[in-house]
Amino acid sequence: MATIPDYILPIGGLTLAPILIGTVLLGVGYFLYTVIYNLFFHPLRKYPGPRLWAISSIPYAITFVSGNAHRKVRELHEKYGETVRLGPDHLAFNGPQAWKEIMGHKKAGEQEIGKVPGFFQGGPELSVIQIEREGHAWQRRLLAHAFSAQALQAQEDLIKHYVDLLIQGIREKGDEGRIAQNAVRWFNYITFDIIGDLAFGESFGALEKGTNHPWVEMIFDLFKYGAFNWMFLRLPVPRSLGIKFIPKSLQEKLATTNALVEANLGKRMSLDLQRPDFVYYMTRKHREGFLSDKEVDSNARLFVVAGSETTATTLSGTTFFLGKNPDIKEKLLNEVRTAFESEDQININNAQSLRYLNAVLEETLRLFPAVPCGVPRMTPPEGATAFGEYIPGKTVMEIWHWPMFRNPKYFTQAEQFAPERWLGDPRYKGDRLDMVQAFSYGPRNCLGKNLAWAEMRLILARLVWNFDFELAKDSYDWMDKIQVYTIYDKPELNVHYVPRKFE
Repeated sequence: MATIPDYILPIGGLTLAPILIGTVLLGVGYFLYTVIYNLFFHPLRKYPGPRLWAISSIPYAITFVSGNAHRKVRELHEKYGETVRLGPDHLAFNGPQAWKEIMGHKKAGEQEIGKVPGFFQGGPELSVIQIEREGHAWQRRLLAHAFSAQALQAQEDLIKHYVDLLIQGIREKGDEGRIAQNAVRWFNYITFDIIGDLAFGESFGALEKGTNHPWVEMIFDLFKYGAFNWMFLRLPVPRSLGIKFIPKSLQEKLATTNALVEANLGKRMSLDLQRPDFVYYMTRKHREGFLSDKEVDSNARLFVVAGSETTATTLSGTTFFLGKNPDIKEKLLNEVRTAFESEDQININNAQSLRYLNAVLEETLRLFPAVPCGVPRMTPPEGATAFGEYIPGKTVMEIWHWPMFRNPKYFTQAEQFAPERWLGDPRYKGDRLDMVQAFSYGPRNCLGKNLAWAEMRLILARLVWNFDFELAKDSYDWMDKIQVYTIYDKPELNVHYVPRKFE
């Protein structure tokens, strides 16, 4: 006698087979409904983009952690135009009005297109970069004192000390230029040492020891953690489930980093030093009040990451572009070496007046923005008006810096490294230089912009004064090997630094 299959045995008066079939049909029906709705009835259906991306957030999420998202989004803009639908409820913009419409100041009573909830999960949740609109304005007023012109002047000797160590280290390790040195590592050393001293009262010792502090080594992993976190936020799964698939090693490094911040910050705060560092400005009382311990902790973490990695990235990109363009490098060397009679004349204030050096850095920020993807925003539940149109509530809106700054519609010879476009050269008179907002835009633009510019100018000017340099052959394709996980995963950039021969 034949055995009755388990799947048709009765359960509570029902057989299992109809339940299974019904469940499958229900799932298929829901899938078909979602596909049809997202393609033909969704409020964003009129915006162009790949159909598969319009159906589901999965293609975008996978692309974001592929390491190649900056190139893929650029490809989509080139194919579909300035506005591209990257997901069912997700738009990317690439045009002159994007900054103002999405990131610009709002009038009193107007709803802000705010940060995406959870985007900084695991990061500095109470920092000035993440806190809500009212709290942001208050924090920014307090923190602005740490980045004022007066504070920058007081910090100059500290910054110059680390530039001295950088020059000394390159001289000692380079064997008169015969040994190629990894410029990425040197720039990480100096930027992390400076920000460590400003944030915690002492450096990480990278320049003196010639090696990265373990914390520095973890910074990229933290951004990779953030990339995975953003991927799971876009996937149609509960975040509590998605977070479990983030590699355990990344979660452990996040916990270690938070513990290191807490320990270093506690040490600095116990010293009661009257020095012009970030802790001094964050903990002193102002007319508006003072930051809580948790807010100080969150902002200290933010300053270390945002004030180091991005500056090191720009200096690395500048070195690469100069190495690939010897004529531009020679113009820069000539400007710096004729502007000063001795090296001790090079300071933050004087470096600011070097027009060609500033143009070189501006052009680097265009072609190699420190944050290639930008920070996503989300419309409030009731929706918002942008570009003269109603955008539905909870729509993610973002500006990818890499594609926008290379848009051939708005930049002449968009792929060419041309500092002259920032100096009024008539060949580039039609360029929309206002579209290049590498430090973001509006009320939430980078608070540490002036500090970053001061560091970059001074470091670059001092290097150009002291060394002739050229790329090692194995670094000619450096840009092609770069991957992106919110920030760049940068390979070695090997450079021969040849000490300048003074007559």
